[in-house]
Amino acid sequence: MPEESLRAWAELIAACSPVLTPDVLDVGAGTGMFAVALARWAEARIVIAIDASPAMLAHADRHENVRYLTADAAALPLAGARIDLALLSRVVHHLPDRRRAGAELKRVLRPGGVAVVRTTVRERLDSIVYEYWPELRRLDAGRFPSESEIITDFSAAGLRVAGVLSFGQPVQPGLRAWRDAVQRRPQSKFGQLTGEQFRSGMERLDKAIAAAASWRPDMIAAMRPPGPPDAAALARILAAIDPALRLVSSRPLAGGVSAQVTMLEASLPDGAAQRLVVRQYGPANLRSDPHSATHEHRLLTVLRAAGLPVPHPRWSDESVRSCRSRTWSRSSSPARSAPSPVS
Repeated sequence: MPEESLRAWAELIAACSPVLTPDVLDVGAGTGMFAVALARWAEARIVIAIDASPAMLAHADRHENVRYLTADAAALPLAGARIDLALLSRVVHHLPDRRRAGAELKRVLRPGGVAVVRTTVRERLDSIVYEYWPELRRLDAGRFPSESEIITDFSAAGLRVAGVLSFGQPVQPGLRAWRDAVQRRPQSKFGQLTGEQFRSGMERLDKAIAAAASWRPDMIAAMRPPGPPDAAALARILAAIDPALRLVSSRPLAGGVSAQVTMLEASLPDGAAQRLVVRQYGPANLRSDPHSATHEHRLLTVLRAAGLPVPHPRWSDESVRSCRSRTWSRSSSPARSAPSPVS
């Protein structure tokens, strides 16, 4: 998964936390992708990452605030009322007893604590993979529980549903990169396809790649003081977004209250145009909230996920330049757009 997609997921999950610096539990952590992401971008005080497979944990990514334990979701090796935020990412369909796992989550969560279940559900099998391997839709329909089954089981364990939302992020920058990854059959379900079924899907995918033109979204960027944005600072922002972007022009936008706002016009080597907005928080705003960019990023993430027409945040970095967000995805030329695989 691209870093900016992983960060968007981590910050959406962090936005569910009842506290700003939570103690986090990652159930079914695997090789630690989300555990480390939450340690990096969720301001987690500690992430306790558990998995039943010692082999997976042996290859897990390391971080000073992540502690790995071999354990089962139905018997968590934690004291009661220990956790502010729990995550079950793409693991709920592997649990043999969801109600027992739910009861364990309830036991270890502090009052007001939240458990986030990130999963596919049977009634919304809409992944792009099914366009090329329709056989996998039938397979996954038998593997994944329905939304109502998940809610029923965790409610029976004493947990209350706070909300359900759909949120997707690219897992690869485009179809070609995704093809290269899929060719290695990274998911076990591909092993249940016949050789002919897999080859047919790859042929369909190759035709889609050949017929599709690339697209690049417009962006919004935000930055913090010191100083107004100069040409060098703007160039660094463009390079961070896409090294191929070149600054064409910039102009200040009137009407900003909490931030100085600058409009950028940029171009790509193929002539496609990009618009960006650079936001620079003022001293008064930063005195009242030195993490303005991070908190705005989280708020926009939640609002966007709820379907409101707000900019789509991509990442924030207060140590250098604060925030980059996508406003909308559209092609700057009449070329046909290519979908990106999302998760």
